[in-house]
Amino acid sequence: MPDIAAELSAAQQAYLDNAPPFTSTVQAAAFIKAASKLLMLTPMTSGTREGNVGFDVKLIADERKDAQKWLDAHGGSEAIVGGPITSSGAPSVTRASFRNFRD
Repeated sequence: MPDIAAELSAAQQAYLDNAPPFTSTVQAAAFIKAASKLLMLTPMTSGTREGNVGFDVKLIADERKDAQKWLDAHGGSEAIVGGPITSSGAPSVTRASFRNFRD
């Protein structure tokens, strides 16, 4: 089972290390990946019997969108591992066909 605390800590560090202003497409791509991980790993609310705290992840999502716009404007959508990024922010998928494959 993965160590969520370690993954969250690594995502937070990558987010901070690659924060804007961007100097390269690789940095912007790393920021987008870190922001995506943070959005998945950060709880919306957390608490105990004594109190609760809520986290607004909208800022992270907005920063990820801005980074994606910067990356698209600088021709760096290829920098994301997995190929070009679609408008949704996910890597595009290439499908292979073996229709004319011969032994």
